[in-house]
Amino acid sequence: MTNHIILPTTDFLDTVRPTVEKALQDCEKNLPTNKNVRIILQYTEDKFVSEKMNGSAGSTEDEESMTIKINTNTSAWKDGVRASVAHEYNHVVWHQIHGKDWQTVTLGELLVMEGLAQHFEEQLTGKRPLWSTAVSEEKTEEIFKTIKEHLQENGPEWWQNISFENSDKYPLWSGYALAYVIIKRQLEKRGDVSWPDIMHMKSQELLKLKTFGL
Repeated sequence: MTNHIILPTTDFLDTVRPTVEKALQDCEKNLPTNKNVRIILQYTEDKFVSEKMNGSAGSTEDEESMTIKINTNTSAWKDGVRASVAHEYNHVVWHQIHGKDWQTVTLGELLVMEGLAQHFEEQLTGKRPLWSTAVSEEKTEEIFKTIKEHLQENGPEWWQNISFENSDKYPLWSGYALAYVIIKRQLEKRGDVSWPDIMHMKSQELLKLKTFGL
């Protein structure tokens, strides 16, 4: 008799693969890429992922790899997976286009990248990401004023402060909310722009918003 289990199981992969593949197909229709995209699937029982993120969370490793963690015991896991795949796919393609990885992006680039991924996710799922509503649009403008002079500095370090510090100055997920608003206003400004076109735009161009004083 054995007391160990090896994850992910074959049953887990068979269960999640159709949902992941369908999400990828929809991503590719809206934002084609000629480069490889690799998905690493993992099972998770993380309570935050299950309770706050519909049983799915993702991360982008580099310009061709993303990891999607899934709890198939969460009732809305398919919705969560679709959102995670769309979000991380957008990140991967952005890295492919701009030749940056997570460690070399500036704060300004990271704001643009996260804003694009959230709107791409929203278009494919029909639902606005929860973290994009963390603070009001008025609050995002206040937050932007405090980081405006730091847009060329290290992105990951600043992102930790403005998204996960959870203080009065930077409430939890406020960086995501700010990123969402920046791209929202760019999309309103530009009208019917295609995903390939907006993804190829430089971050400096997408950060030019009179409402943010740029």
